[in-house]
Amino acid sequence: MELYFFRNVSNYDELKEKTIHAYKIKSINKRKTEIVKTIKLEERNADYYFENIMTDNQYVVENWEIMKKENGVWYCIELVADDKSMVVMADGYPYARFVAMRFEID
Repeated sequence: MELYFFRNVSNYDELKEKTIHAYKIKSINKRKTEIVKTIKLEERNADYYFENIMTDNQYVVENWEIMKKENGVWYCIELVADDKSMVVMADGYPYARFVAMRFEID
């Protein structure tokens, strides 16, 4: 799959806004992406991580060795809550340095 990734995004609403804009202008900056692990967040943690994307994240730290860029493909984890999800590429950092969301716009 191909997704739009953004760096230094503060929260989920900002990610959604940037993603919608990228789709609307048909940006060419999509990255080939493979999700190597999906992590279901506990309800008590989900809101915090989606509202504080640039904060150190235990799920990122525990999985940063499987997040890599290789042969033009970004291998990422996906953090999932009941009503939200985001695809994360830490790039060696303890937080979600690059984030994307699965999103389709008509």
